[in-house]
Parts: sequence; structure tokens; C-alpha cells
Amino acid sequence: MFMKELYCDTRRFCLAHFSELRHSKSFSNLSLSELYDYLSDKCLVVDNEVNVVKAIHKWVSANTCNIHPNTDKYDILKTQIKKLVSTCVLVQGNDGAHDSITEAIFRSGCLQTEQFQGSLAKRTRQEDVFMFWSLLSPTNPDGLVTIAKFSLETGVGVKFDSMTDIVEKPGFNLSSALCVSVEGMVPGVQYG
Repeated sequence: MFMKELYCDTRRFCLAHFSELRHSKSFSNLSLSELYDYLSDKCLVVDNEVNVVKAIHKWVSANTCNIHPNTDKYDILKTQIKKLVSTCVLVQGNDGAHDSITEAIFRSGCLQTEQFQGSLAKRTRQEDVFMFWSLLSPTNPDGLVTIAKFSLETGVGVKFDSMTDIVEKPGFNLSSALCVSVEGMVPGVQYG
């Protein structure tokens, strides 16, 4: 079944891309609004919700190292991160899990995920979204690839942008997108 294989391959690529981006230096250089746009995207594909928390923790660690905890600037950032966590981290129920996660993110040292791991929810499968599809290796996101916006209703894909722009601007909203090799366009997709 081609669509199932396409979905599985796309999901594997998205997971590798999220992991690679989360560990890159440029991730910590995102502005808070870019981080919010990226992590709140309904099309974000992650293998485990704890990885979203780890991404936020990495960003906070990198961006609070020069801010003293007893300052207004620190308190304002903590309030903004609490809002980010409430919006971007899926939890089961609403029993103060977001508060616990925010506190864990701001504790110095390694992130202790055991305290909140059980309260994290599982993301639904993105059956209707083909984000980044590539005939290249997921470890090499730059190269001869083209982004196309793909409509499942009409089966029409429109050439959109390059993968390099996506890597450099992770918060850029593509809606549903399909990434194909320049050398071999996907059969049945009309490019306009």
C-alpha cells in the first residue's frame, strides 16, 4: 500500500528531522516566538512527548545562563515558558502537570523526566499530513530536494520552497507539505 509506506517513511523522516534540529546549535538561537510557532504546530511529529519537553529545556538552559533567577526578566521568561508548555506539551488530564513540567525545566542541572513522564499524553498520528518527504537520507536534509504543498483532496502538489529554508526557519508554517527529489517527482502529483 503506497500511502501507508509514504506515511511511515515521512514520519521517520520527520522524527529524524525533529531530533536533528533539537540537537543543533541553531535551535537554541530561535527567538521565543519562533520556538512557540515551531512547537505549537499541529503538524509537529515527535516519537514521544517528553522530547518536546527536552527541546524546551534545552532552549531555556541556553537562554537563561546569563539571567539571574531573582530578577524580573527571569520571572517574565518563566511565565512565558509556562504558557509555551501549556500550549505545546500534551498531558493527560489537567492536574497541574504543566506546572510540574515548567518547574522541572527551570531546575538547574539535568532534566528529571521521571516526575512528570506518566502525565504526558501521546500525540495522534498525522494521517492527513505529509510534512517532509525526501528521497534523500534524513541525515542529509540539504541537497536536491524541492518542497511541494500537497492537497489530499485534489491530489495536486504545488512547488513551494527549498529544504534549506525549512531547516533554517523551523517555525515556518507550510501547512501540509511534501518534499520530493528534483530528479524524480512523485507519480500522480501535478506540479504547478
